[in-house]
Amino acid sequence: MREDPSLIFTLRAISDYAKAVFSNPHNERYYVPPYPLRVVAASRESTPATNVGDEDNVEGKGDDSEDFSHQLRFTFDRKPRNIEQGFVFGSNPKTCDVILGRPKDGISGSHFRITFDDEDRLVLIDLSTHGTAVSYGGQAWDEKRKNPPDRTRNKPRDKSNDFPWILFPKIENKRVIIGHNIDELPNAPVIEFSVEVIDPESCEKQYEKLRNAYLDEMRAAIPFSLNIDSHLTTAGQTESHSPKQRPEQRPKQRPKQRPIWIDLKEIGSGEFRTVYRAVDVSTGVIYAAKTLLRNGKGHRERWDREIAILRDVSHDHIVKFEDHDAERKWPRLIMEYLPLGNLAEQSGISEWETITFLCQGLDALDYLHSRKIVHRDLKPENILVQCREPANFCIKIADFGLAKDDSFLKTCCGTRLYAAPEIWENRPYTAKVDIWSLGVIAFKYAYDLPKVPKVQGQFDPKRWYQRLARVIDDWDSDGLLDFLSSRPKPRQKIIENA
Repeated sequence: MREDPSLIFTLRAISDYAKAVFSNPHNERYYVPPYPLRVVAASRESTPATNVGDEDNVEGKGDDSEDFSHQLRFTFDRKPRNIEQGFVFGSNPKTCDVILGRPKDGISGSHFRITFDDEDRLVLIDLSTHGTAVSYGGQAWDEKRKNPPDRTRNKPRDKSNDFPWILFPKIENKRVIIGHNIDELPNAPVIEFSVEVIDPESCEKQYEKLRNAYLDEMRAAIPFSLNIDSHLTTAGQTESHSPKQRPEQRPKQRPKQRPIWIDLKEIGSGEFRTVYRAVDVSTGVIYAAKTLLRNGKGHRERWDREIAILRDVSHDHIVKFEDHDAERKWPRLIMEYLPLGNLAEQSGISEWETITFLCQGLDALDYLHSRKIVHRDLKPENILVQCREPANFCIKIADFGLAKDDSFLKTCCGTRLYAAPEIWENRPYTAKVDIWSLGVIAFKYAYDLPKVPKVQGQFDPKRWYQRLARVIDDWDSDGLLDFLSSRPKPRQKIIENA
């Protein structure tokens, strides 16, 4: 049970400089000094943090019954001087609720502010010239977005580029880092402190009542023409990726800060890649983030080719490309996230659903093949389910790691059960191999595939194709089977039989 229902968030000093500025007399309203250190048996010297953002470098770990850290505690009953702006941190005592240091140490007049956004989430909005980083369990500690004034044109800082960091309550070990890697101020002190945010879902009714009253007062203070802090206006948005849209045709937008994503949970992996459920720290939107684990020449070429293909296509049944991050040590591809998973993870696929995903898949392949793109690795794991309802079933083709233009195709690749015969026979092949793979997938869910033949424990392609053809011939004729066992020309035929 929470002792103080009015508590919003707590900051705990980690670096020595943070301890010093927390105790600044200006911060007295929110400052909580550390408890006196008691020596029980043998004296223990605290070890200062050495690696910025490292979750293991926490001073004063041990007995949680007493807290030896310097704290700033923010509550609903101790409102900021300007509730519209929230709690403002920086170097200017006239505008800031909390003083963090001096301008010569890299602290802007108003460096950042902590407030609620339009979805009632607590956010840290970076207003600074040199940037502020937020570490989420060790992630993103070395990423920040600067927003300096344009001194060449005597223009002030563009406030639309202020970068918001959502302080997710369920992500532990959040830290704020200031002063790290400032080229203009190499000797700037590092201010590092942890952030503990109250999770509204686990709070008492009294907390909700106090929060709602605070939010009502904050909204009432905002001018009628403006809105509460919204990620739609302050967060970095990815560019439009309409395939045929020329730069001069795109709507002109003010420059936005590049998004920052952090990984939440691994949702897939392969020999060279891992896929995570990731979140944009400014918007809270969930994405799928594919990370390249091998950065050699061959792997990087395939990676670049996959990005080039995805950013150039746009189809209802192809996974949507969002962005890519090539500056990281292990490059990352950001795509839309489909929480229902892939076709292989579904149970009880009906005949109607099989016909539906077959039609949608053929639409997507027709689109790709018209652009001379061959997927070459269609399988249930690479078909994502966007929607599965009684009267609505929608899939999207994903994973273009083996995709290539159809100028010359001979490489043996793909997944053994679904790859076309000419691939395993090392013969040149065409885009029709994708049609074969999709047909085998449809047959699997409509009728089930035969047992896989092996010779000395190894997959035997020749016997597999013979067995597959024999099983198809043995089934009683019906509309779907007739379509799958014929040349894939009349798509209308399968729709008429659906």
